[in-house]
Amino acid sequence: MLGKASEVNIAVVNDDTASILLLDNGQISRDLTASRLRARGYSVVTANCGEQALALAKAHRLDMVLLDAQMPEMDALQVLKSLRETRSMSLCPSS
Repeated sequence: MLGKASEVNIAVVNDDTASILLLDNGQISRDLTASRLRARGYSVVTANCGEQALALAKAHRLDMVLLDAQMPEMDALQVLKSLRETRSMSLCPSS
């Protein structure tokens, strides 16, 4: 299930800024990491679950994805596999 709209946090710094999707089910670590990235000038889109991250990845042009390795429903490897399979993320490097 996707998180509530109030849980989606998007901050755009400028058009030349790298855009990062941050997935972490822990609100404190997600907020702290996003805050630090934004302070360094990055545009950050946050998600609290794998499904929400996949939906946001389809809706935004992203330069980087940071994933929490241990998620309750969909772990980081499952999210990464799904991202690689989507057309918008077809340029993701493979391992």
